[in-house]
Amino acid sequence: MRVADFSLFRHFAFALLLLAASPTAVPVSEVALRIDDIVSPAATIKGISATVVPGGSARITISKLILPGRELSDLTVTCARLQLESSFIACGGGKVQVGGFASALSFRYAIPAQRLELTLTPSPGERWQAAVSFGAKDWQAALEVVNGQMSRIAPLLPKDQPQPTKGVVNGRVALKGRGTMPANVDGTLTATDLAFADSAGLHAAEKLAGVLAFSAQQVGDALQWRAELTWDKGELFWAPLYFPNGGQRLAASGTWAGDRLHVDEGTLHIAGVGEAGFALDWRQGRGIEAFTANASALDASGLYSLLLKPYLDKTALDQLTAKGRVGASLTYADGELQAFDISIGSLGLVDGRKRFSVENLEARVPWRRDSASQATISVAGGSLLSFPIGAFTAPLRMRGYNLALDELTVPVLDGQLLVRDLAATREADAWRWNFSGVLLPVSMAAITKALGLPAMGGVLAATVPKVTYREQRVTIDGGVGIRLFDGDVSITGLSLLEPLSAAPRLNADVEMRNLDLGLLTKTFKFGSIEGRIDADIKGLELSNWKPVKFDARIASSPGDYRRKISQQAVQNISALGGAGAAAAIQRSVLRLFEDFGYQKIGLSCRLSNNVCEMSGVESAPQGYVIVKGGGIPAITVTGYNRYVGWNELLDRLARVIEGNATPVIK
Repeated sequence: MRVADFSLFRHFAFALLLLAASPTAVPVSEVALRIDDIVSPAATIKGISATVVPGGSARITISKLILPGRELSDLTVTCARLQLESSFIACGGGKVQVGGFASALSFRYAIPAQRLELTLTPSPGERWQAAVSFGAKDWQAALEVVNGQMSRIAPLLPKDQPQPTKGVVNGRVALKGRGTMPANVDGTLTATDLAFADSAGLHAAEKLAGVLAFSAQQVGDALQWRAELTWDKGELFWAPLYFPNGGQRLAASGTWAGDRLHVDEGTLHIAGVGEAGFALDWRQGRGIEAFTANASALDASGLYSLLLKPYLDKTALDQLTAKGRVGASLTYADGELQAFDISIGSLGLVDGRKRFSVENLEARVPWRRDSASQATISVAGGSLLSFPIGAFTAPLRMRGYNLALDELTVPVLDGQLLVRDLAATREADAWRWNFSGVLLPVSMAAITKALGLPAMGGVLAATVPKVTYREQRVTIDGGVGIRLFDGDVSITGLSLLEPLSAAPRLNADVEMRNLDLGLLTKTFKFGSIEGRIDADIKGLELSNWKPVKFDARIASSPGDYRRKISQQAVQNISALGGAGAAAAIQRSVLRLFEDFGYQKIGLSCRLSNNVCEMSGVESAPQGYVIVKGGGIPAITVTGYNRYVGWNELLDRLARVIEGNATPVIK
């Protein structure tokens, strides 16, 4: 026999009643019944077999119970005392078993009233009770749960959803309906000590406690509903978000019609962040079709730590300390973001890696997808890579995904950085922008003070012809020119990959010409060197601002100029060459001199795999010449360590700068 309807139990009870009422010519000890399928919108039952002992017991087996997202096999129901009367069917001393679930069972179906009462008691003090009444056109049902163990319902849930492993639920749900659709729903459920998890470990909770209250009423073809979820205690991980405590509340109301869900009014409160209102339209198979949200006075600290930081992992913004207030509203429709407004008040940001900071940022950003608008962003101050930045205001013109800024002046130390012709656009879900810039002269004294270095003389100025960002790469067209130590520095082939990641990668070639060694060396406790020097750094590669590869060389500049080196500088250069380096004094009496002549100075380092391959101006027996003597008196410095660990070389350089190098003159 095959049947199809919503009221599964009525069909089955009717079949049992026919079985009991069937006339038979001879007494029978046992009667069997088989139903192939019972199909309804809520479930499908396959392979039903019933064995009834008149006036005694009954055994019912189901080969498959198919629920949305879940299929159960080999369900067994037994009744120790089955009563089959003309007015009712009752089961006493029953038991239901499927998989690892087992529970005591009792039910009574009143035939004239068409009312079913079903009770499951899986454990002492735990009760799941349902009462359903079927009318000619209408039906009503009530479910009451007392100390219900949430792990009981895990076998009934879709396998791809988080499964409850612990927790207790109490509450009552009442329903009224016609046909397969409920016309009225009202219920309250309270959960304590709830825990759940999925197989991938991406969704989990521990010790949750809260209340879910809901109601719905049919109006025309739609179901008008209202729900409120209060989460009081417990921790929740819903990748990548983690909420360590309760205090959250979600309230919403709207309509459900066919395959469409509409939220007229919703409110979400998150402890430590603030409250936001929202509305949305959702359609089965298509997802969210429209969405609006608005919030004011959100706490920037909680907003960043709870909601933003998980999405910024392994970026340059993953270790911030934030304070201030943020307000926002947005509109989404037709598969596109249509508008948003952001207001920021007294926002402060500090990078945990000490790369940048922002003080008292104020912003008003009214963005529209199809019309022009202007944002105003002002900053009271801050820092970038240890350099203090003064106050500035950025008037940003916007039209959809096209942004422009004519000129921005940012005070940097005692100079200024001018950013000109900034233009940004979004192409194929990726951002592209470009600008040009000029660094107006900044004193080296201010720069070295900010870096914690000995004071230097002179100024630093630079011209940046054009900077472009595309496909997570920043490139500079042409070269960057810098005036430094009375010489010229040119940076070409400059590119920065993934600048907002935790480990940005930089590539460049650096060329320095005719730098004044006197200005350079007198800054440090290095000793005095008079002369000019050239330097080249080819194939420079930095990862997270630390060098991983380059081919660097410094050498005396060509030309006619005074070339003198102090004995202290000789000692320090010898220290850079390592313990095997030596300063060759042509005559012992020259130890009496403080300054020596030299013909040329040169040192190179080819860095690869954290090892520096070193050489000098020319080869020497078992080594290389760093300083080649010339004039009267003259001195030559020779190094013998060809391969030096990069960290060891940095340690030597630090000792030299601090004036702690060990003299090796002999």
